Amino acid sequence: EPLAVPLDGLHFDDKLYFVEEPVEIVNYEVKQLKQS
Repeated sequence: EPLAVPLDGLHFDDKLYFVEEPVEIVNYEVKQLKQS
């Protein structure tokens, strides 16, 4: 049972990573557009 919590946390972190990564790319592109 103790393993259930860390495993859920890892899956949750994986989802957050995949959600945050595209956001970072979009923010970078927006900054590039504003600078040019």
